[in-house]
Amino acid sequence: MLQATGSGTVLYTDYRLSEPTLYYFQADHLGTPLEVTDSDGNLAWVGHYSVWGQLRKANDGSSDNITTDNPFCFQGQYHDTETELHYNRHRYYDPEIGRFITQDPIGLMGGENLYPR
Repeated sequence: MLQATGSGTVLYTDYRLSEPTLYYFQADHLGTPLEVTDSDGNLAWVGHYSVWGQLRKANDGSSDNITTDNPFCFQGQYHDTETELHYNRHRYYDPEIGRFITQDPIGLMGGENLYPR
């Protein structure tokens, strides 16, 4: 479940555990999550990205093991584990090539390039 607090902080609650755990996202100016902390302020996840948003390395901050699943990626897009693409509400983005692979849903109103970066 995702929600925003009054301060604009994005939260993620993991209900798959025996005791639900609340996580906080620390994102850059584009909305890309860089770190995830638990409710005690402990680092639970760290991500490092390429220029076009491909996740290069993710870990729990102290080892190479990911202890917390993070379904969000470059610019806050949802990571589709089946396709390994980023879902951006109306179209898919491929971080490996740095481009959208489906047309802009507003068509030519967004410019002449229907597949911008």
